[in-house]
Amino acid sequence: MQRNIPCEENSMRASFNRIMLGMLAGCLLMTSVVLAQQEPTLHVSQNVATAYGMAGQEQDQYVPYQSQAIYTNYQVVDPMAEAEAVYAQPQANGMGGYPQHYGYGDQYGYGYQPAYACPPCPTSFQPRMTCGQWFVTGWIDQGFTYNIDEPNNKKNSPLKFNDRSNDYMLNQLYLSMGRSVATSGCSWDAGGRVDLLYGSDYFWTSAIGLETYTTDALGFYQEDPTALHSRWNSNNGSRSSFVGGGSASYFGLAMPQLYAEFYVPLHLGLNVKAGHFYSLMGYESVMSPQNFFYSHSYSMMYGQPMTHTGIVVSQRLTHRLTGIFGVTRGWDTWEDPNGKLSYLAGIRWNSCDRRTEFSWVAASGNETVSDAFVGTSNSRNGAIRSNYSMVLSHQLTQRLKVVAQHDMGYERDAATTRLGTGNRGFSYVDGHWYSVSGYAFYQLTNKLTFGVRGEWFRDHNSSRILRGIDVQNAIGYSIEGQDYSQVTVGLNWKPYNNLVIRPEGRWDWSGVSYVDGGTGNAILGGMFKDFSKKSQTTVALSAYIMY
Repeated sequence: MQRNIPCEENSMRASFNRIMLGMLAGCLLMTSVVLAQQEPTLHVSQNVATAYGMAGQEQDQYVPYQSQAIYTNYQVVDPMAEAEAVYAQPQANGMGGYPQHYGYGDQYGYGYQPAYACPPCPTSFQPRMTCGQWFVTGWIDQGFTYNIDEPNNKKNSPLKFNDRSNDYMLNQLYLSMGRSVATSGCSWDAGGRVDLLYGSDYFWTSAIGLETYTTDALGFYQEDPTALHSRWNSNNGSRSSFVGGGSASYFGLAMPQLYAEFYVPLHLGLNVKAGHFYSLMGYESVMSPQNFFYSHSYSMMYGQPMTHTGIVVSQRLTHRLTGIFGVTRGWDTWEDPNGKLSYLAGIRWNSCDRRTEFSWVAASGNETVSDAFVGTSNSRNGAIRSNYSMVLSHQLTQRLKVVAQHDMGYERDAATTRLGTGNRGFSYVDGHWYSVSGYAFYQLTNKLTFGVRGEWFRDHNSSRILRGIDVQNAIGYSIEGQDYSQVTVGLNWKPYNNLVIRPEGRWDWSGVSYVDGGTGNAILGGMFKDFSKKSQTTVALSAYIMY
């Protein structure tokens, strides 16, 4: 049974909102002062690995590997000489060697020194604790999103993660610990990692059968964890998915990664990861320090999974090309009731000077989908869902980096229509989705970077964003339109090594509406502001602190 908790505006909430807006204005003013007083200077790294965020300038300096946060600074070197030097010794994920972008390996990039003795204690603050290959680290990410339309339901729908409008959000109190594993060398190696996430983002990173139950209150299987009651967290709250009523708690705990990893000295190096881990797809990540923007793209929110459970093998084929293959239990699943496996495959490539990088990852398998006519104890034995994500990035100049991403997906029997059907009263229709996204990042000063993101996302038959709603119901109401677009601009200001402040502005548009097929009148006028508008403008201020 779902609880509907009304939104109440009080003087304290209103005062808090005004304070947050004042902080945003102050941040923007401070940014303009910094730009006016500081000359744009370049911090050119000592080597390519440093330039791409895989290591610090000094051997004992820790800099987390952030493919989306280090946008510029490359240095022209002899690539073959550099490669020989790098591969002459074992390298841990994210430190030295070739970068582990797009999720596989140690995505966050905890490096280690080749020496296995503990390094000396740092003389200044370092956002991590390490001893050889062992590490403990994390961050706090929080933010506030102001929606100009001030929707009554307090939702920035269909956005996820920063989904609450005009509310403070503690998104992530994050802890990660484990042992980094080599990605090259002549010796076997073993390690692993566990990540714990507490905050509002737990709701979007839970996995079926781990943080949630496998069936809903009526006993039906669901393929979306947000439609299921939690095992770990309270079910007496007002949190809900985009189309659901919901009763989840506002804050909760999730464990998005728990895996063991092994290095095998086969050819140029083979890594095997077994357990629960983040998806390999796309440019954006659940982990806040991996992202330039506070908000996320539709491709990341709806076009690809957040996590997998299974085994993934990464074989380095050449010094610049890596092949990927895996077997998983599907999208966002720890325990898959239909017992069907899904498969992953892909490649990663980088140029000799590492200014250009390419990734292509595909997944396909049977996903659990409920069918009331089969019975509460059975699913439809899974529905084939296949998708891929392709990312290309290039460092154009010392200050400018551009990224392009393309996603495409297909799912059989992904939606329903209830007009002109057989004795069941409805029939299934296939779903398709595809998108194109572009990013550009320009370094203004040593501490300040400007970024812009644009995206077009098509959701044919509403199989992703309005999932669960009939494409056409029995009385002729139907979903019209299928396109979503967004443009986001923002800044990353790093006043201290462990602090990043991210103001951003975002504009969304969608042609989707809910229409009376007989009269042509719109029942729901759009996807935004309580389903009444076709566009939405939000302004957000977020900050994360590494520890």
